[in-house]
Order: sequence, then structure tokens, then C-alpha cells
Amino acid sequence: MTNYITISCFLGLLLLSCGKGSRSTLNDPVPGGTIIAMGQFEGLNSKTVTGAASIYKVNTEGSYIVRLEGIASPSENGLQVVVKTSDTTVLKTPLRGTKGSQNYSFTVTDFVTWSYVSIFSTLSNLDYGMAVLKKLD
Repeated sequence: MTNYITISCFLGLLLLSCGKGSRSTLNDPVPGGTIIAMGQFEGLNSKTVTGAASIYKVNTEGSYIVRLEGIASPSENGLQVVVKTSDTTVLKTPLRGTKGSQNYSFTVTDFVTWSYVSIFSTLSNLDYGMAVLKKLD
């Protein structure tokens, strides 16, 4: 009976630690490359999202990294990082954690005009926060 209770408690804690995004703070290293665009997050649709987004050009072959710096967003399943240019979505991937700094790699082969990075909820089909990107000279 004691083993059953111990296993049940362990499974309960494991299930609680999964679920609504990571509650730990991520701290990915600052990527190499050159920052070519950046912006500050602002909350949307009655949600609070803070932090900054930067686009790093990693090489001349079209490799880029979007860095979310000091991000704080609602803790919810189904949040995604979305990077938009004037023409298309170049990245749409699950948000790895709701706090901290994190990097996401992607490739763009054509010349683009950067528009924004958003935190998008697949559950509510709404943007929770957006960083309008400004080109750096």
C-alpha cells in the first residue's frame, strides 16, 4: 500500500509539472551573428506579454535566429512564436517556455522586410503579444 501511495504521489507531481508550458525560466545563450531588427513586446487582447524580440542574421546563406529576451507571457498550452515578414510567415513554432530568454532558428532565402514577432494562442486563436520589428542600421 505504501508503494502505491508513493507511486501515485510521484505520478501526480509529474502530471502537474507537465501541462501549461514551462514554469521554469529559460536562459538560452545570446546567439552569434548580427542583430538586424528588434522590437519590444506589448500585450494584446487583455493579455500581458513583456520582453523583447531580436532577429539575428547568422550567415549569408539565409540562417536567422529570433531571440526572445526576458520574455514573460501567460502560462497556457498551445502558445506559439510567430515571425512575420511583409509577405509571409517565416516561423511558427511552439513557445518552449513562458519566461526567460530563448532562441529559435529559421531560414529565409529571399530578401525580406521584417514585420513582427508575436506570441499566438492556438486555443483562443488570438495574438497575446506582439513586438513590431524595427530595422537596425
